[in-house]
Amino acid sequence: MLRNLDAPEQARLLDAFNSIWDSGILPENWSTAILVPARKARKPPRALSSYRPVSLTSAACESMEFAALQRLSWTASACGFLSECQTGFRRHRCMADSIAEVVSCLKEGKQQEDVALMVLLHV
Repeated sequence: MLRNLDAPEQARLLDAFNSIWDSGILPENWSTAILVPARKARKPPRALSSYRPVSLTSAACESMEFAALQRLSWTASACGFLSECQTGFRRHRCMADSIAEVVSCLKEGKQQEDVALMVLLHV
């Protein structure tokens, strides 16, 4: 496990990540995966539809992807690239937040005996 690496091994892994980031070239084995069928809970083992594919990839690659996602998410938020209204694909926000905002606006409009209008676009 990567979390069990000692300090010198962590430093080596960080150097490898930085080298990959600088060069833009991933190790070849990081771009391949082993597909394993995993049976769904309480499904008959003989039915093909009882299985879903699980992709096993390099733990180091997963770790680097996670670090890059954290950095990109932080940068996008800190630099104002994402609207405060956007809830999808943002940490600690979900679709329920958007639904709660809509319900709140509708209730407020009803209390004030005002018209509440909503336009939905599915692009």
